[in-house]
Amino acid sequence: MKAFLIASGLTVTALALSSCATISEEECLAGGWEDIGFRDGENGKSQARLADYNSTCSKYAVKPDRTAYLRGYDQGLKLYCDYDRGFSQGSNGHSVQAICQAFPDSDYFVGYDQGLSGYCSFETGYDHGLSNHSEAELCRTVPDTGYFTGYEEGQITFALYEERDQMVDRYIRREEALIGTRNNMKKENISDGELRRLRKKENRIEEELEEMKINIRVFERLNALSEADI
Repeated sequence: MKAFLIASGLTVTALALSSCATISEEECLAGGWEDIGFRDGENGKSQARLADYNSTCSKYAVKPDRTAYLRGYDQGLKLYCDYDRGFSQGSNGHSVQAICQAFPDSDYFVGYDQGLSGYCSFETGYDHGLSNHSEAELCRTVPDTGYFTGYEEGQITFALYEERDQMVDRYIRREEALIGTRNNMKKENISDGELRRLRKKENRIEEELEEMKINIRVFERLNALSEADI
């Protein structure tokens, strides 16, 4: 599971961590590379920042101590890749942070697995299906998840709402036709014959609207849908 999740998060995480690092002249000259590495690791930054430091500090004739930097970086990264961060990533349905792959046996992955198990619930799946959201592929790695059952039921409800909304659209169009008919009845110099014809049309549309509204309400009740505002 871990290998799959790490691979899926590599591209996004790499992009997120690839912004250029900045370092001051004072820091370059001070030479506290283990502390700088620890700070970067603790903040989840990419160790590729060392190349940026090397470029900047070369202007001051300083070359970063790679060994010291990486020693501090590893210590800081161990603190970054903890249980709470893994749980937060998993419970929000995010991929594993590729930067934590250096510690595959850390509590980060314990937290991640537990967080993802909570995320991949029936309720989350139902919400995704109801909103016609794409399936959370990460949940396929979670055993005994109710996510996909919930997703299927959410999709069924989504389809029912789509069908109901089509009924409502037809209702609205007939309402617009009724308004148009009534406006025509108010025109000046309308003949008696035309007025009678329009009144019959008005009555017919009113009857249609009443029947359509009944059908909509019955459909909503049968399928436990919220009522449309009509």
